[in-house]
Amino acid sequence: MKIYIPFLAVAVVLSGCASTNYLEENATKIDSIYAPKIVEGVVPPADAVSGIVKMPNGAIRHYNYGGQPENCGHIYVYNVTNRMYVESLDGGFTWKEYQAPKGKEFGTFYYPPTNKYFNIIRKNGSTFFIDCDKDGNCIKEKQIAPWPLSVNEEAYIDGNRILMPVTLRTSSSEKHDFGFGALFLITDDFGETWSVSSTIKVPDHKAGGFHKGIRWNHNAMEPTIVKLNDGRLWTILRTSLDNLWQAHSKDGGKTWSKPTPLPFYATCVMPKIKRLSDGKLLLMWSNASPLPENEKANGIWEDVFTNRNVNHAAISEDDGKTWRGFREVLLDPRRNAPDFATTFGGDKSMHQSQAIEIAPNKILASIGQSKLHRKFVHFDIRWLYEKTRVCDFSNGLDDWSVFNYIKGIKGHCAYNRFAGCELVDSPEGKNKKCLELKYKPNDNLVDDIRGAVWNFPMGYKGEFSAKVKFEKGFAGAKLMLHDRWINPSDAIADKLGVFAFNLPSSLADGNVRDIKITFDTNAKATLYIDGKKFAEQKFQNKAPIGVSYVHFQSSRNPTDGGLKILSCASKVE
Repeated sequence: MKIYIPFLAVAVVLSGCASTNYLEENATKIDSIYAPKIVEGVVPPADAVSGIVKMPNGAIRHYNYGGQPENCGHIYVYNVTNRMYVESLDGGFTWKEYQAPKGKEFGTFYYPPTNKYFNIIRKNGSTFFIDCDKDGNCIKEKQIAPWPLSVNEEAYIDGNRILMPVTLRTSSSEKHDFGFGALFLITDDFGETWSVSSTIKVPDHKAGGFHKGIRWNHNAMEPTIVKLNDGRLWTILRTSLDNLWQAHSKDGGKTWSKPTPLPFYATCVMPKIKRLSDGKLLLMWSNASPLPENEKANGIWEDVFTNRNVNHAAISEDDGKTWRGFREVLLDPRRNAPDFATTFGGDKSMHQSQAIEIAPNKILASIGQSKLHRKFVHFDIRWLYEKTRVCDFSNGLDDWSVFNYIKGIKGHCAYNRFAGCELVDSPEGKNKKCLELKYKPNDNLVDDIRGAVWNFPMGYKGEFSAKVKFEKGFAGAKLMLHDRWINPSDAIADKLGVFAFNLPSSLADGNVRDIKITFDTNAKATLYIDGKKFAEQKFQNKAPIGVSYVHFQSSRNPTDGGLKILSCASKVE
């Protein structure tokens, strides 16, 4: 049966294929992977979505399938003329660029039953299923829809069945109008015939509370899928709401349960879930909240993305019931750029990702969208289990978010930025640096509050400590613990926080003080200054995913003398 589907956004994923040779030959190098590290000297050739494939001999390829202006002339145009890929023979440490055979398409998705690859591409205004050989080279093409669908997710493969996630954006005719939402295309015969699952829809975002306007309401999008140990399929969905949502299927993906929200924060961002070789589940997404919607936001299109500067990872050993980690795998290296919005490129976001397991516990991830922002990153999942983190600013502000937004949306849904806090000489001397947080009025900013945000391994109980110098003239500040990344300059950060303490101007004596917060997300947090109990607070917002962030934020007093953070540390149970 041939089906015709309206203008959609489709997604597919690679199922792992056995690795040999190259990965085994580089086992010592791969074993050195631990904390996240950007691979230098290479840029993934396309959005971090569905381009990576691990070949049977251990070679790793990342294909260019389009998705950004530098690839195809205009965002959302996917007729790619430069069919190329980069390939690594050492687990992703070094790469070479290759041109695909002229006139030939490539297959990025491995199909174990036939030891072949496949792909779905846009071509001449239609969508084709690409049947490829064991090396990923196209053998034949088969049209599956007379509309251009976009490959923007990863497919689930179970036996002979391929489920291809689809985002319903709009329709080209009433006759074939499925509406908005997410569904799956299903084939059990390697693309010869297709059926369609039930559609998954979520509620619209509405103005109210902190929001004066309505977010871009795109319904359920970009579903990612995994099979649970009880046999059900589990899909996690991008939404316009505050959280990721989920649905389940008991019949192999044909019908889906009514979706419900997950506790993971995420607004208009793509989730990715993956079953690892040892059975654990790895989730990657942007665990972040955007600024409140302004009064001009009407729900038709996004005004500006303010929660896509970071990509997180969490790990589950019990099929998604509990999670650890919630750590920053990648903070956008250009997050402070004064030309962030005005540089060439489409979406400058960190929310898209694709991960492959190159060895037990070892992950190679492609993260990001526009060319100046996307990166390859190595990390070990055991890093997600750490219970402590320290910062002495020896690596500068690499681990901190401190930027402010400059008024005026430029380019594609973005503000230009600058670092609202800076490194200065530490009072401890010895060529050490510290972070200065100090209010400086600036009418050119979306909000001129200065903030500093730092991530640590998630915990339900634990403590955060810091050495802080309160300068003479210090005019007060807020010290908050969060369960997700919140914009440094977000004026409602204290309302969103799990715990929020005021650091009063009475501390302004020029001395260095020891600050400590002990917290229990089911009970209370206690603030100590120089070992003495200073304040206590019950949780003001529940934290089902624990605490993983500290957030310092200035007052708005124009005479503020500021404070200096000399070092900090976290420890969780």
